[in-house]
Amino acid sequence: MIAMLQQFFLCKQFRFSMLMAEDKLPPKIAKYENLEIDDNILHQLQKLFIFLSLSDRQDFTPTEFCFAFKDFQGNPVNVRIQQDAQEFIGMIFDRLERALKATPFRSILESIYGGKSISQITCTNCHNIKENEDIFYNLSLSVKNSKTLYESLEKYIIKDTISEYMCEKCKKKVDISKRALLSYLPNILIVHLQRIIFNIESLMNEKINSRLEFPHVLNLEPYTKEGVQSRETPDKKDDPSKSSLHPKDYYEYTLKGIVVHIGSADAGHYYSYINVKEGKWLEFNDSTIRDFDPKNIENECFGGVTSGDSADFWSIGPNRESTKSAYILIYERKFKDPLTFIFQNPQEKEDFFKAHNFPLSEISDIIEKDRIISKLPFDSLPSTMPKLLSQVFSFSIFSSPFFLDGLEG
Repeated sequence: MIAMLQQFFLCKQFRFSMLMAEDKLPPKIAKYENLEIDDNILHQLQKLFIFLSLSDRQDFTPTEFCFAFKDFQGNPVNVRIQQDAQEFIGMIFDRLERALKATPFRSILESIYGGKSISQITCTNCHNIKENEDIFYNLSLSVKNSKTLYESLEKYIIKDTISEYMCEKCKKKVDISKRALLSYLPNILIVHLQRIIFNIESLMNEKINSRLEFPHVLNLEPYTKEGVQSRETPDKKDDPSKSSLHPKDYYEYTLKGIVVHIGSADAGHYYSYINVKEGKWLEFNDSTIRDFDPKNIENECFGGVTSGDSADFWSIGPNRESTKSAYILIYERKFKDPLTFIFQNPQEKEDFFKAHNFPLSEISDIIEKDRIISKLPFDSLPSTMPKLLSQVFSFSIFSSPFFLDGLEG
């Protein structure tokens, strides 16, 4: 959980959007031990981000955030039990979407992290194709029997054959092929590596520690709908220019963050490596922050056989598979689509952009019957934040030069 929060905090668009959002709800005070806590996940995330930006302390204890972040049963998260990083992503996004639904930021998570995949069903008899499109916030890829991330992506789009399927066009049961394809690529791609899986024979979770290589620059064009169609269509295969719907940079990503898991399927520890700026990587391990050389990514994140001199105390002896490996990868697309804000009426839009000093010349609108959809370039949002926060927060400490410098960093 903490490792993913560090990744989220250092995504400026996410951090600044969360700080800007106002749900206009009063504090929901609840008592926990000797504390009175605002039991609102958005408020607690904002408080956490403010302290990380503002304080000169080395760390911040997220007790109140953990209380407000409830599990599926509605209980405060148990920090003594290992929390799955992918499960946390799904839960925090679900709770934030609900918290933001009455604000102009209702689509901000989709604008930053949302992609779309297509489930494609093809009848082998009449060749009729049926497609269903879904939003994803993390791309979950198989690790077992894969050596590289590209092999995992090939498995993601591979066709499965299903028998005795009722075809709507043939009006009879036939064999069909089913596969998943990427139809829209997110600005920030979160990749979940399926290292912790359920063993149907032992009825227990187990961790896959085999080596999986991943690149610094990732090209997803071959795994998109148009990319696959180009490989399957002879005339497009011979002329690559006919296959792509977008420029080359749309499909290319740069590695920006890694969440590492060390340990077993049931116990262990997560920590992060983050590319904080060009050529500068840091390790975030609870309260410890230190420089990290990206040349060490192979040794620290790929997994596989260890030499025995590793700091991985979960793996004992030489030539054993290390339990230390990447579990979540964060990639940033080179060509980014705009951020989306949604307003109920022109007055709400005018008040919002005026209050936050957005450059009006960069905003484009789509006017629909019951709402206004405003688009803003992806990298425009951070430049507005120091002005915004000096207006929003009335306490002098929040508008201090230290605070604003911290947010710009």
